[in-house]
Amino acid sequence: MFYKNLPKMLLCLLILGFFQLAQSSDKIKIKLHQPPPNKLGTGSLWKLDVTNLTKSPITIYLKGTLTEEANGFIVEGETKPFEVKSGKSTYGYDDFKSGNIKWVNKKYEEPIIRTGEVPSGKYTICISAYFEDGSTADVEQCIEQIINKESLSQIVLISPNDGEEIDANAGINFVWTGTGLKGPYTLQIVELKNGQTPEQAFKENRIFYSKEKIGNTSYQYPPDAPIIINGKSYTWMIKTDKFRSDMVSFTTLQVNICTNIDADLQPIIGNYGNFTFKINTTVSSYNWVKLLDYPAIFTSATSNISGWNINLNPSSPPYNWVSWGGSYYLPTGNYNIGQVGLNVGLLPTYIRYECSTNNGTTIYCTDSFYVKKPDQPSECILCDAGTVQGPNLLINGNFDAGNTGFTTVNSNFNSGSFLGNGGEYDVVADANTKNSAWHSFDHTSGTGTGKFLVCDGNRNLQTVIWKNNISNLHTNTKYIFCASTINLVRPNVPQNEVDPILQLRINGTDIGSTVTLTNIQNWRTFSEFWNSGTSTQAIIEIVMISIPYLIGNDVGLDDISFNACNALECKVCGEGTIQGPNLLTNGDFSGGNVGFTSGASYNHTTALTPNQFDVCSNASLKNNAWSPFDHTSGTASGSFFVCDGASTGNTSLWHTSNSITVNKNTKYVFCAWARNLVTPPNNMEDPVLVLKINGIPIGNPQTLSEGEGWRVGSIIWNSGTSTSADIEIILTSQGYGGNDVALDDISFSECSVTKCSECENEPTGPALTVNGNFNAGNLGFTSSAAFDNTSPYGPGTYNIVQNAHTINPQWHSFDHTSANGTGSFLVCDGFMNNTTVMWEQSIDQPVEENKIQPWKQYVFCAWLINLDSLHITGAVNPKVQLRINNVNIGPEIELNNYGVWTELSETWSSGNSSSANIELVLTTQGYLGNDVGLDDICLQELMQQVDIQSTHFTIQTNWVSASTYNIIATQPPPPSGHSFNWPGDCGYWWKVCAIDASGNCTAPIAENLPAWWTYNSTTFPGYNGGTANGNFEVGVIYRISYGVWCHCLSWNSFSCDIQMGSDRKLKVIENKGTIPSPKLSELEK
Repeated sequence: MFYKNLPKMLLCLLILGFFQLAQSSDKIKIKLHQPPPNKLGTGSLWKLDVTNLTKSPITIYLKGTLTEEANGFIVEGETKPFEVKSGKSTYGYDDFKSGNIKWVNKKYEEPIIRTGEVPSGKYTICISAYFEDGSTADVEQCIEQIINKESLSQIVLISPNDGEEIDANAGINFVWTGTGLKGPYTLQIVELKNGQTPEQAFKENRIFYSKEKIGNTSYQYPPDAPIIINGKSYTWMIKTDKFRSDMVSFTTLQVNICTNIDADLQPIIGNYGNFTFKINTTVSSYNWVKLLDYPAIFTSATSNISGWNINLNPSSPPYNWVSWGGSYYLPTGNYNIGQVGLNVGLLPTYIRYECSTNNGTTIYCTDSFYVKKPDQPSECILCDAGTVQGPNLLINGNFDAGNTGFTTVNSNFNSGSFLGNGGEYDVVADANTKNSAWHSFDHTSGTGTGKFLVCDGNRNLQTVIWKNNISNLHTNTKYIFCASTINLVRPNVPQNEVDPILQLRINGTDIGSTVTLTNIQNWRTFSEFWNSGTSTQAIIEIVMISIPYLIGNDVGLDDISFNACNALECKVCGEGTIQGPNLLTNGDFSGGNVGFTSGASYNHTTALTPNQFDVCSNASLKNNAWSPFDHTSGTASGSFFVCDGASTGNTSLWHTSNSITVNKNTKYVFCAWARNLVTPPNNMEDPVLVLKINGIPIGNPQTLSEGEGWRVGSIIWNSGTSTSADIEIILTSQGYGGNDVALDDISFSECSVTKCSECENEPTGPALTVNGNFNAGNLGFTSSAAFDNTSPYGPGTYNIVQNAHTINPQWHSFDHTSANGTGSFLVCDGFMNNTTVMWEQSIDQPVEENKIQPWKQYVFCAWLINLDSLHITGAVNPKVQLRINNVNIGPEIELNNYGVWTELSETWSSGNSSSANIELVLTTQGYLGNDVGLDDICLQELMQQVDIQSTHFTIQTNWVSASTYNIIATQPPPPSGHSFNWPGDCGYWWKVCAIDASGNCTAPIAENLPAWWTYNSTTFPGYNGGTANGNFEVGVIYRISYGVWCHCLSWNSFSCDIQMGSDRKLKVIENKGTIPSPKLSELEK
């Protein structure tokens, strides 16, 4: 059933990419849209722009590929021909319903088909366009997308949950967590319109509501805020100055007739807007409409409805409200009520409207909508959750230093008194002094105290109005470009000028969509993500692609920035593993110059010279141009490693004193914090670091930029066949000026696979459960208890905490994973009168390549604790039952050991199931006690199969007549190497059937009987009507199939076709199993 939707599910792969070197035509241009951050699923609304540069329709088809850096080609495809109309058209995968697909790497086929998501990796999507005759319409266009599924948000949204349906009339409390953050926080809400993803909604829609400077991690939506309308969908997020959460969507109940009313204000020329009012077909008529806003924003109003009057308050502008109405009732339909003038200086704002309907009785409806200057983003985009924005890498991005730090193309510097001849620019404080038709002041100050770039575009050529070349970038790193732009022509200028159209270009590739600047806009933000991939430099250009004949095309530019999104913290072990202690000695350097060696010379007494290092608490005492303090404390109370780099380069900066003993085929996390010691703006040599383990470079070289601050470098290393790890940090850069580096908080930890006590000696696969250690917060599971992050709790509630004792002083404190309060766990106060499903999770989709498979054996474990730390008399001891697919697994476990974590561990055989719905049920009830802690939940596949050959039965034959015979199969011994109660600890299945000429079973002779197969207890009808018990006919081919699984061992099976010849010898015709068939000597008895 998963394959019937394959063409639709892979459409984006069909249209994104087949590579062919050719010359593009001048008729068709293609451009891919970047997918949302950290997503590359077929369900994503990816878009492709195809521009037909002619005036007639053109038929083309597309070829595409998807590749991954480490694994090469994944899939390639080709669409059917389709017609492109003149101009630009945007296509998504729904526009292509069929095509040819070729899977090159089968490893990715099942995950993509089942989930619409791809595993972590670096992906490249390429596309080419072709005319019907096979000639090239446009050459290859490619984009890169980095997928990192291990990253977790610093800010986790808790309520409303993703997809939750709520009653807006009952009030909404927004709740989140901010791990390691103190705020203040900003809440933002946008309306989610049909077909939009949350990312698209935030990028394309107006901000419905924004609240800044929230001091804690919850916010009650106030009654005087814009009305969240029942019947609509919204998406929300939380951010700080450096971090932001993911985006979570919720819907509201449809509870009244007002949800079917739609109103909006569409801006037009100047400071006016049309108020349009849509009347729903379920309402018969309307008799008045009113707009209200405080402070007064309305400057004028006109009416388009005959028989309706306008009322204004107060009697002279500006007006607090405008209303239209009269004795004439509007019938059902869509109406442009009229036009209102707005004071644009008061935008953005929320305008409230009221209306009255007459449908037998009068119904009053109230709503509000957001109005801002059109198409005017006001903020730079932020780094993704789990990363932190570095310093601006551009010099003179605010132009206050004048005409320096950038270049232009097809635009000449003109510091004279007038700009207006085309192809000229200047850096000024007041643009009106260069051209009387232009806006005046810069974006930074808005008062004329700062400067900005003003450009009169070239009238014959595209103009690169600003260009910069940045080197020494980090590879495989996301960067944010941001600039503030404005159409310099003021709104009162005649409206026949050309609006400037801008395109960001990096290393010759267009990034993002074009931006058109209309003259009714003020300053607007122009911001895009860019991933460096393998590049270590960025040639950044802002290109004015519009070319006027005479008038317009005039642009202001200010506050340009280019910032790296750096990793916020060390990598963590994945789901199903526990990170062990630091295996390094003195990784934080608190012990001084011990636990490591260095190729530089140690100098603890005087200022450092090249190729010398020290371990100190204040680096500025070693060099007054250096940043002073360590990473651990950020004050002089901690120590760290500092080094003045050598002029020769390739210095062994830090090296483990002794090799570290490691386990084979085991993952380890290495992490270190480093910084460029030189304080800006000195513009000296930036240090470049390389990590080596056992002499092999790991990861990419890391350049530490001046002014960047402490930066984390972290990798996950697999030991493979190694039994030791020799770790070294190399300073590859050289030079006397700069090249100064600091190190701190170096760690190397084992990722120990979570082992359940049940089957602990058998190999297991990765964890199939999600967020089993609850460190991602209230995500990935459901509960019949209600989520409550307040104190104290009540029966039937749960929360995710790090220290339960701070919530309820009668409860045990810390989680099971860390046992010190650095991890999270679930705490639940059980229901008084009902059982409680504390935790429920369905595994019906693959986690990367892992999934529930039929006929497999799995082991489940979870750690539980009776939270009662006081041994209260009469308190109920909790009892917990594991349930999978509505079947109880194992016995109920009672938590009568107060304050001690107890393991629940059981095996489960999937049978023919391809999914697992897992529940941990609190079966006890009561007000006093009955409180449970839950942590480290894990379901893993048992990878060891039954050695079926060691259990194989032997076969003997007895002749019944010259043409028929019996087979006797005797019960096998249990699998070797195990002590099972046979067959009590194992399950088995077998089947016997005759084979037709096509090699297919015609009908089962016997199947699935609850005993081992013998001819004495089973009737096998003859192939051609024979009736003797257990009779088989000479010359007929029979198939014998047999399978078995045992406790802690997964399913294995055997199948072979046998035939008795006229020579009375039983022969194996074909072996279809995974092991050899029984020996012929056994069959020929």
